Amino acid sequence: MVTTRSKTGNQINLEDFAPSTKPQSTTKTSPAAKPKPRKKAPNPPASSKKRKASEIEPKQNVSKKSKTIASSSNNEVTINRAPVLTLWSASEAQFLHPSLAWSTCLSAGKAISAICAVAKGRSIGTISEPDVDDSKKKDEKKKQIEADELEVMHFKLRLKDGIVFLGGKAQNGSEDALKRKFGDHYDDVRGVFDESLQKWGERKEELDKLAFGMYEEFRPEVPKGQRGWGRKGILDLEKTRRIIGDGVQ
Repeated sequence: MVTTRSKTGNQINLEDFAPSTKPQSTTKTSPAAKPKPRKKAPNPPASSKKRKASEIEPKQNVSKKSKTIASSSNNEVTINRAPVLTLWSASEAQFLHPSLAWSTCLSAGKAISAICAVAKGRSIGTISEPDVDDSKKKDEKKKQIEADELEVMHFKLRLKDGIVFLGGKAQNGSEDALKRKFGDHYDDVRGVFDESLQKWGERKEELDKLAFGMYEEFRPEVPKGQRGWGRKGILDLEKTRRIIGDGVQ
């Protein structure tokens, strides 16, 4: 660090310090004036002084924003809405249809999440409306696929060989990909869903009518419109447990 010293405004004369060479007068004269004391230059401002290495505070290491899921408590998960809807739909599908494999339920959850994402994207202008020709091609692909119908939360899905097809495209439900979205909280969230669903017992039809509305109540809160597109919010597990169990008497 380059330091500077402020210049003094007083000029210092050498004769103020040199001894007098004039002979002393024998006549009584007034005492000689004492030399003016040397004025010290003002100290430089504290900000201009060099600091010792030991006095310099080390810079705090600011970690980069973590890519993993953050939580302020055991009951709060920071995550966006799509994986929450996927896991909730899959959990509800398995509760409604216990004979289905978990991979099939995940496939159904992925399809429902995709349907809702497209609908939301079109409503806020993020996703353009489908081309007429493309829609016809998708309809033709649907007809070519001989599939069973699986209904979850009033979404009528096409199921073939344990996989849900959407627009003629297989929706492969990957649990590993979903776990990465939830991080360390995957088992916690799934546990809350499963535990709360079991309280409905045999009232599956009634539950199915209310399930999507429940999701809209406990899903993470994000800004409305395009500002909230793909943004993360807080999933409150205590609130989720309470909302799912509200209809149970």
